[in-house]
Amino acid sequence: MPITLPPTQADRIEVIDGEKVLVFEADPPIPSNLGLLLMQMRVTFRDDFRIGGMSSLCQMRDHRFRKFREGRHLGQDGVVRDLRLEMCQDCEAFVVRDVSLEALPDARRGSRLATRRRNEILGWYTGGRKNNREYR
Repeated sequence: MPITLPPTQADRIEVIDGEKVLVFEADPPIPSNLGLLLMQMRVTFRDDFRIGGMSSLCQMRDHRFRKFREGRHLGQDGVVRDLRLEMCQDCEAFVVRDVSLEALPDARRGSRLATRRRNEILGWYTGGRKNNREYR
């Protein structure tokens, strides 16, 4: 049985997609600059849309995300990932998701290994600076 420790004052707890999560610092597999990430990605889907302007929901971290780009990226950790970038329709904040296929453990269908698509958040880029978005 795994041991769970209570959060300390140094731990950061955030609400993402309506669920409380424990946030810890780690070296990100994606660049700290959104422009650099877009230059390094091989884009397979593109949807440019008009931004509505900052909303009160954005200040409460409740963004209206919409798919903006999809593509492949060789991460700073040497792993190739399928990424989906979603942009807030109001403040231009970005969330980066790893949507790569992964094999299911001990699951086989016929002669092919069963897979599923991940949906893990790799990081965020703030919407505050249009030309120099920072990684969070």
